[in-house]
Amino acid sequence: TGTTSDDESDREALAKSRAEDVADYLEKAWSVPRSRMTVRGRVAPLVPTSSSTDEGLAENRRVEIAITDDALLAPVQQRTVEPVLEPNTIDFVPTVKANRPIAKWSLEIGGKDGEMVKGEGEPPAMITWNLTQDGREHLLAGGSAEYRLSVSDAGGEARTSDAHRIPLQLDTTVTVSTSATRPDNAAEFLLITFEFDQARLTARGRRELETIARRIGPSSTVTVTGYTDRIGEAEHNLTLARQRAERVAEQLPKASSVVVRGADKSEAPYSNDAPEGRFLSRTVRVVISNPL
Repeated sequence: TGTTSDDESDREALAKSRAEDVADYLEKAWSVPRSRMTVRGRVAPLVPTSSSTDEGLAENRRVEIAITDDALLAPVQQRTVEPVLEPNTIDFVPTVKANRPIAKWSLEIGGKDGEMVKGEGEPPAMITWNLTQDGREHLLAGGSAEYRLSVSDAGGEARTSDAHRIPLQLDTTVTVSTSATRPDNAAEFLLITFEFDQARLTARGRRELETIARRIGPSSTVTVTGYTDRIGEAEHNLTLARQRAERVAEQLPKASSVVVRGADKSEAPYSNDAPEGRFLSRTVRVVISNPL
């Protein structure tokens, strides 16, 4: 179903034309027979975005696709591996033998693309490297783990040590469920089911919640966070985000701990610069943790 915005002309024909273009694409690119598609136009969406902003007008110029097979809109499950680097600091114990006082020193870690710790005078008995986010990403991406100590004495003579490697050990932790009814250790869900400026759960959203509910046990810890797009007043959107989270939490089984909160626009899960990002930001995130 093609739709239009308030600032467009010949709206019925334009809406139908938009729907025809999408139907042509589905037929040519994905071999969906035209006999399986009903193409129509509507002046405005059934639930339009506010026309008071350019962003709202842009969202109403769209094509909506409704299908009869709910399986095509079933949630997509993703399993991810999250790398974690420990500890947060690494201590180096330098040994320097010099005939003259040391004027300055530097510890290069990770090669030319890495980081450097430096100072004046004699190096301390222990040099502590606090891993920054860049340093973590460098090591996790397989970057150089070498380090070198350089010193310069009062006479201007400089020396650099041989390169040594920070010992890294890769540990992989896998959580395996031993019972078909036991929830996995952790899971995260996003419900993209809310219309513009609405906190009402759709029928599809309720079906998705049935899947989520099966992952929650009496010992689970659950965090429910509601989000909105950036259209509208900040205070109103924060209230709406909280209401969305509350509507979802009301449908979930009891857990040992449930945190319900609304997020402001600074925490939007997607960029709001495009209509697609604003649609996707009208969501609720449910994070479930279960004891091992």
